[in-house]
Amino acid sequence: MLVGDGTNDEVSCPCVLGIHEEGREERRIMQVLLGAPHQPDNWSDELIAERFSRGPGAELKRVITMLAVLIGVVAREVGAAFAAGGDVRQEAQPLVGVDQRTAGDVAGSRVFFGHQSVGGNILDELSSVVAQSGADGLNLVSTRDILTDHAYFQETKIGENKDPAGKIGDFSRLLRAGIGDEIDVALMKLCYVDITTATDVEALFEKYRSSIRALQGDYPDVAFVHVTTPVTTDRSMKGKIKSLLGRDDRYPPADNAAREKYNQLLRAEYGDTCHVFDLAAVEATTPDGDVITGTAAGNPYLAMYAGYAKDPGHLNEVGGMVAGAALLTTLSQALGSES
Repeated sequence: MLVGDGTNDEVSCPCVLGIHEEGREERRIMQVLLGAPHQPDNWSDELIAERFSRGPGAELKRVITMLAVLIGVVAREVGAAFAAGGDVRQEAQPLVGVDQRTAGDVAGSRVFFGHQSVGGNILDELSSVVAQSGADGLNLVSTRDILTDHAYFQETKIGENKDPAGKIGDFSRLLRAGIGDEIDVALMKLCYVDITTATDVEALFEKYRSSIRALQGDYPDVAFVHVTTPVTTDRSMKGKIKSLLGRDDRYPPADNAAREKYNQLLRAEYGDTCHVFDLAAVEATTPDGDVITGTAAGNPYLAMYAGYAKDPGHLNEVGGMVAGAALLTTLSQALGSES
């Protein structure tokens, strides 16, 4: 039940709603208020839940504790904002770029990229990154047709969001329809909405791996680059409060943990090559080199740095440039390893 709804159903205390996964401060507040001032860290979630539901004034106790936790979250978030000098999106932006040779390697090759919206965020800035390097301009072409030009960067949307297996199948079909005979390098990207806690991560990765293995056998001259699934930003203050109240959270940390599980499988399979574009790691790495990480139910995850975010799941201009530069670097390395 939600706190204060007046029913007699089993109580859902804040720890059950995920507070213990968000930070020690909120957990300590709950435990101290419920009667463990000296050794609060020794209390289990079950004991906290039991304390919530027993004794006189239990309902008032739950309400007061929840309010204290919410105040703790608000105070921490506001304090962090002031410490950072205000909105994190207003921080000094990093210098982003690649050298002329790296950009020229890609601009002079034939690339096929299948993706959805986050891929579009990267492509929006890719030509600018190439131009800033001094290399010849990028011939960016949006089509599902077969191209025969000397050099191009072909991109198209593949499949539908929330159907990752369908995206893998669409990518394979496009290459087998003739595109694979014309290109030097190919890559596809899943979207953050494609992998959540509801996803059978192992089965999905096996689908990807078997499909790529078959394509590599049929197109041995094509360099296949593997892309980690992008992540979302960590919960905002609003999202944390909604989680505390047991309300729906569109971007729960557990979904990022599922994406990290998939990404770890991909890194383990292909990480010893030059053919991994680790988009998740790029999104999670700040201009200072720190990495935004967390855990959900004991499972690690990466989260997008807020300074790169247009919204919880998409890249802004700076994020697109950072990812674009990293993509060009990976593509250049992959092309070099195949020559």
